[in-house]
Amino acid sequence: CVTSTVTHSASSLSGYQAAMQNSNIKGIIGLESTGVPCPSDKPFPPVVSNFGTTTCTPVDPALFKNLTKIPILMEFGDNIPNGPSSFFGLDFWYRMHAIDLEFRNAVNALGGHVTLLELTHEGITGNTHFAFTDLNNGQVAGLISEYLHAQGLDRSHDEGRR
Repeated sequence: CVTSTVTHSASSLSGYQAAMQNSNIKGIIGLESTGVPCPSDKPFPPVVSNFGTTTCTPVDPALFKNLTKIPILMEFGDNIPNGPSSFFGLDFWYRMHAIDLEFRNAVNALGGHVTLLELTHEGITGNTHFAFTDLNNGQVAGLISEYLHAQGLDRSHDEGRR
């Protein structure tokens, strides 16, 4: 069975853990991730801001390297500040996004394929933390579908597997 895993928010770490241990997972779509692994021999620096500290979850470096074998798309919508904020919610998303960027950089430095999809950079605005329930969810789904197709992870590539 070949599958891609879709995660959202707090389930993101579980998706990464599953992919590190199961070679049948061929890709991850992470919607507004709030937890990432890091190699225990090279943990990411904590992201410290006004309302807390965010860290990665250390894992065996050999398991972490398994994430370099699959394509990973990380999606983020609106209201992600570039620095600490005096508003709790914005500060939280600053930290989550910053640690996700560390994850992307670490996986890609090892030869992986993590792609960041920031909807605002695509001209798509008005999204909440739940892009799949937003009024423009079809547009977001279209971008994800294009990514899956480009990675050979959609049904249009099934013919070669039969």
